[in-house]
Amino acid sequence: MFKKCLKYDLAATRKIWLIAAAVMLLLAIVGGIGISGIPIASLLMESQAASGPDMGLFAAVALMFVGVISYIAIIYAVAIFTGGVNILLYVRYYRHFFSDQGYLTFTLPVKRSTLFWSKTVSGLIYMLATLTVSFVSILCAGLGFVTPALLSPQIAEIMGMSFQGLFAGLSLLDALYGLVLLVLFLVLVVVIEFASLMLQYLIITLAATLFRSRKALGVIGVYAGIGAASMILYFVTYFIWAIYLVLTIAMLGMGLFALFAVPVLGWLGIYLLILVLIAAALTAGTVFANCTMQRLERKLNLS
Repeated sequence: MFKKCLKYDLAATRKIWLIAAAVMLLLAIVGGIGISGIPIASLLMESQAASGPDMGLFAAVALMFVGVISYIAIIYAVAIFTGGVNILLYVRYYRHFFSDQGYLTFTLPVKRSTLFWSKTVSGLIYMLATLTVSFVSILCAGLGFVTPALLSPQIAEIMGMSFQGLFAGLSLLDALYGLVLLVLFLVLVVVIEFASLMLQYLIITLAATLFRSRKALGVIGVYAGIGAASMILYFVTYFIWAIYLVLTIAMLGMGLFALFAVPVLGWLGIYLLILVLIAAALTAGTVFANCTMQRLERKLNLS
C-alpha cells in the first residue's frame, strides 16, 4: 500500500516540477552563456586601455552588463525555484490531511502513518531533485565564467586564473579521502533536508490541529508568528552566537590542523565532525516526525 501511495504522491507534483525544472535549466544555460561575457569584457577593457577607447569599449560595457544581469537572474531563479517547490509540497501536505480533501483521504483503508511517510518520502525526493537542478544551474553559471579563461590564456591572465598544476601533487590516497568526504557530505545534505521537511510538516500539523475552523489562516498565522519570533531572537542572539561560533571554529581548526600532522588522523577528525552533524540532524528529524505522527493519530479532527 505504501508503494501505491508513494506513486500517487509523486505523480501529483511531477508535471509541475518537470516544467519548472526544465525552465530553470534552460534559464541556467542561457544565463551561463550571458555570464561568459564578463571575462570577455575584461579582455576588451584591457585592450582598450592599451590602445585607446573606441567602439570596443561599448561592446565591453554591454557584455559586462549582460553578464551581471545573467548572474542575478540565475540566483533569483534558483531561489524562486527552490522556494516554489517547497511551498508546493507544504500545500499538498496541508490539503491532503487538513482540508476538505482530508475526508476523502481518510476513507481509504490506509494507516495515517503510511500516508505520512508517503508524503515524507515523495517530498524528500522532490527536495533532493530540486537541489540537484539548482546545483546544475549554478554549475552552468560557473562554467560560463570559467570557459573563456580556459579557451584564452589572455583572459586567464587578466582574470588571475591559473589552471596549470591544479591537481598537481594529488595522490590516489588524497582522492580516496576526498571521495569519502564527498559521500559523507551528500549524506549530510540528505539528512538535513529530511530534518527541514519534518520541521515544516510538524509546524503545519500543530497549527492545523490547534484550530477547528479556518485552519489555513491558523497555519499562516503560526508561520508569521514563528517568523517574527525568529527575527527577534536572531537580532538578540546574533553577536553572542557569532562570537561563540568564531571561537568554536577556531578551536576546532587548531585541533584539526594539529591532527593533520598525521594525515589519517586529520581526515578521521573531519569525518567524525560530519558524522556528529549527521546524527544530530537525523535525531532532530526523527523527533519531529514522531511528534507529527502522534499529532495526526490523536489530535486530528476533521469535523
